[in-house]
Amino acid sequence: MAKKVFINLFIFLLTGGIFCMILYYYGIYFLIVSAMLIFYGLGLINVSKFTVKEVAAGRIRDLSGIFAAFVTVYPLLIWMIGFGILHLIYGIYVYLKYERA
Repeated sequence: MAKKVFINLFIFLLTGGIFCMILYYYGIYFLIVSAMLIFYGLGLINVSKFTVKEVAAGRIRDLSGIFAAFVTVYPLLIWMIGFGILHLIYGIYVYLKYERA
């Protein structure tokens, strides 16, 4: 099972990483943060069929990536919210739902 999770997440992370390098190569820096969030969110949605069924984490990251594509003023702040704060909130939610029972 862990092998399936790794492969299904790695496909999106590798594709997103290559796409981000292409964006960097062409000097399109303002879309790198949104591409990272979108590809990571797509990977989480793809992996959710092998883990807990909440795909809200992936959808929220996709939405934050789309938001980051439009609001390019504070990319580091959006990146920190998308990866850091959303991970904390989702981790607390999963803990309270599954482990605390």
